[in-house]
Amino acid sequence: MPEVALREAARAVAYDYTNSSAHLFLADSFDALRDPTRFNLCYETAWFNELLLANALVLVDAGILSPSLSRQKNSRLFARGVLRFTSSGQVRSDGQYRQMAMQSGVFGRTAYALDVDYQHNNGVRANKDLDRLELYTQLKQQLTDADTVLLLLKFEDYDAGDNFQYQYPTNLRPSFRFTEHQHPIAYGLWRHDWSFGFQTLAAVSRLANEQHFSDSQTSN
Repeated sequence: MPEVALREAARAVAYDYTNSSAHLFLADSFDALRDPTRFNLCYETAWFNELLLANALVLVDAGILSPSLSRQKNSRLFARGVLRFTSSGQVRSDGQYRQMAMQSGVFGRTAYALDVDYQHNNGVRANKDLDRLELYTQLKQQLTDADTVLLLLKFEDYDAGDNFQYQYPTNLRPSFRFTEHQHPIAYGLWRHDWSFGFQTLAAVSRLANEQHFSDSQTSN
């Protein structure tokens, strides 16, 4: 019930905007609505924004939430000073393959996470193939008892055919190609705790995004 989850998650965030669990709940609710091919980006900004807020507000001791594997067990909250590796893969008979992996660690006042998300689809119709590779690097540092900084770098390579959703399959474009490169997207966040429930968040970002479209059979 993604609509119910989205409504309840939004209500939780509105009730307590400084609650990292509420933002993670909302991020997971948006994640359930995202296009698995990442071709339709309708929910990408909302999902990414909520996940960043969840990571900015959570304690450093709890580690860093993974963009590809955000639903992590609560038992990780009781582990300190260890290295973690998590991997998840999917293989389908129609030529779809996806592999996600995360390596993270928490040491004192420092937490980090490295994520890899690779997806390959052969496509169930002509020119619906895609290859997508995303790399996330995150580092979180507690500078003082009241100040925390978070740095995130994202790299992406995307190559796909015509993955648009059509009501009539005859509308597909057999020669359409799309490529995208993000080298990189960078986010920096700073959080200052004034007192319980009173915080200041500041963020800076850099977007380096290159897209190319081509279609040799486009009519004039």
